[in-house]
Formats: sequence, structure tokens, C-alpha cells
Amino acid sequence: MIQFENNRGFTLIECIIACALIACIILLSFSSIRFLRRGFIQNELQALHATCIYLQQKALATGRPQKLYCDVQNHAYQYGKTVRKFPSSICFELVSGVQGPPSKPLTEPVQPITFPSNTITFHPDGILSSGTLYIHDRITNRMFALSISVAQVSLIRLYEYHDTKWQLIRGTF
Repeated sequence: MIQFENNRGFTLIECIIACALIACIILLSFSSIRFLRRGFIQNELQALHATCIYLQQKALATGRPQKLYCDVQNHAYQYGKTVRKFPSSICFELVSGVQGPPSKPLTEPVQPITFPSNTITFHPDGILSSGTLYIHDRITNRMFALSISVAQVSLIRLYEYHDTKWQLIRGTF
């Protein structure tokens, strides 16, 4: 009768299974991180969009103009005494090769904020100053824009630059 010694190591099959399990865990965590990152930037964009809607409604209700000031150097915006700063990876910034404005991209923008004096003015008659804010997520290298076009009815629209073109994310009055 042949007697086998009791080896205390792993077999090749056990090592392959362990490596496969570790690879699956890493793959799932990367997709979760991408999902969370997308939610993170969308949260910042929705907060900016909601602020614009709020200021537009406040101008209508009070009969006084409201202003949203954008600070390109500090990647922040301010209305009244409230200041909201973007996280360090999100900023007012242009990506080379991207054309604008999003509704009719013809030329490459020169500045990340095209509103006069980097300020969006919300008038009591519901009309808003026209221009575009270009927002860049440096981690995912994705570009977004908040745009207000020249029209009888001011629309506040959010766009994402995807596959060499702008796509509307959200548009409201």
C-alpha cells in the first residue's frame, strides 16, 4: 500500500480559483466606483441646475433681479451669502477640441464661462442672461455644460459632451 505524505501547500486548482475570485471582486469594485463617480458629478450638476431654477423663481416672486456669481479660480459659485465650491476634481474648465455652445457647436470656446462678468442674472420678468458654463470632471475627463440660450423664454439646459457631440441631459423653463 502506498502512503502519501500530508503536504501543507495549495494545489494549482485552489490557486486558480482564489485568483479568479479576487479578480471578480476587483472587477465589481471598479464598476461600483465608476457608478459612484457618475452619481457624484451628476449630484453637483443637479445642485447647480436647481440653484438656477431657485434664483429664477425668486426673481419672479420678489420682483428683484437675482445673481449667480461664478468664481473660475476657486471653482465655486455664489448667490446671496451662500457659496458652493466644487470638489477638487470638478472645475470650470475647457477641454481642448470641444466645440460650443452645446445647442449649436461651431467654434472652440475661449473661456469656461461665457456669461457677462461670469455672472448669471435672473430678471423679474423671467428672462435670464444668456451664456454657458463649461464644467470638467478631471477624474473621468468628462465635460458638461449649463447653457441658457437667447430666446423669449429662457431655458436652463444641462448637456454632457459624449462621443464628439453634446447631448441634452436636462432642460427646463
